[in-house]
Amino acid sequence: MQLIATERPETVSRLAQLANRAQPNVSRALQDLAKHGLVRLVRDGMSIRPELVAAEIDVDLVRGTCRVVPMAVAAE
Repeated sequence: MQLIATERPETVSRLAQLANRAQPNVSRALQDLAKHGLVRLVRDGMSIRPELVAAEIDVDLVRGTCRVVPMAVAAE
């Protein structure tokens, strides 16, 4: 997620290169993050561009809760 925030990769392939990981593994991880509302996968022609949705994530392991601060709220 930090690479998405700092590098703003234009494709999942580019993110995989930046992370030095195989693209299928990065794609699966991004799909999981998207299911939880932390990233958005934006179709751009034939490519998919990952974008951050969450600026912050607070996890309380004792209570079993989490709070996601959206990018728009964090920017204000």
